[in-house]
Amino acid sequence: MKRLDTGTIIMALIISTLIFLSGVFFGWSINKEKISYMKGQIDDLNNDLEAFQLEFLFLNFIGENATCPLLQNRIIQINQQSYELGNRIQNYENDEEFKDMKSLDELKRDYYRLLIRYWLLSKKMDSACKSQGSVSVLYFFSRNCSMCDEESFLLTYFKKKLNEKLLVFALDSDFDDPFIKVLKDYYGISEYPSVVIEDNLYEGFKNRDELKDLICKESPDLEICTSEGP
Repeated sequence: MKRLDTGTIIMALIISTLIFLSGVFFGWSINKEKISYMKGQIDDLNNDLEAFQLEFLFLNFIGENATCPLLQNRIIQINQQSYELGNRIQNYENDEEFKDMKSLDELKRDYYRLLIRYWLLSKKMDSACKSQGSVSVLYFFSRNCSMCDEESFLLTYFKKKLNEKLLVFALDSDFDDPFIKVLKDYYGISEYPSVVIEDNLYEGFKNRDELKDLICKESPDLEICTSEGP
């Protein structure tokens, strides 16, 4: 059998190393673009929230009849965008092989703080505009929770059915952020998954029928509550 000379072996190793490094660099570049894109979406949502706060100031000036429809349209827009962004961040964290953990942590911190601001403003709007029909769900999940993925799937299922009528705010309870901790302490979260539906805490996994009943308890006129199907 013909033996390979040392030069050939070294050249093969160099080529293999270059191919590997090219793959790593390509993966790193793609991930950097994804992070940059998601940061841009967070910036856009922050701008929308600032516009929402400005519109809210009009409430006392021109009255709720003129202002509340404007606020509700803004909330619907922010809700859809923030929900899609949350799923995109979650997919990136779960699926990407070459993750920049520092950038990911910064991204998640910005996103969760934006989400909490949005949740607070939506509650303020509901109170001021006496909004009816929509249901707010604050969802606490954990990485070490065996049923959290299933609960997330069910919430997504109802979100797709109800659209803007269901506002879902999903928070990673393992993420080290003081604002998430404040909410966990305030509601006394001790088990995962947990959902806070219109300020009522329900701990532990809830199946589809249980979630439907809890949502319909707050807003009986929703489509899923008046139809025979789930």
